[in-house]
Amino acid sequence: MAHYDAKYSCGHEERIELFGKTSKRESYLEWLTTQKCTECRRKERDERLAAENAKNAGWREQHHVEEIMPNLDGTPKQVKWANDLRDGVINRTSHDLRERFQPRMLSIIAEYTSAAWWIENRGEAFDVLAHVMFDRLVAEKKAGMSNELD
Repeated sequence: MAHYDAKYSCGHEERIELFGKTSKRESYLEWLTTQKCTECRRKERDERLAAENAKNAGWREQHHVEEIMPNLDGTPKQVKWANDLRDGVINRTSHDLRERFQPRMLSIIAEYTSAAWWIENRGEAFDVLAHVMFDRLVAEKKAGMSNELD
């Protein structure tokens, strides 16, 4: 274990602790010079999400997204991260699903109130929820309760 001063492409420096062979540590430090620091990456992500939310503001208002989404359960840090993940799925819903399926997907998204669930399923939450929605639609069609798939 050793401490190093990591220099990032954004110009920030940070003291980090590295383990393993010296050659691997040096290689990792060199790679870090091509990356932005954690704070700059977080800021970029937040700006990207804010821009996406602003771009979809009309759609979000039309579907009453802010009104139907419940608060998430978890620690403050988990909730913030999970809200960002959930907003990403909501934004994807706005352009990846046909208009007739969007309200149903939003209601399914609203069912998942655990911040831990959003974090554990990051990167695949949209696909998981889309499968839930279509499984429900198929079950309703088989039961004669819905014609949404026609």
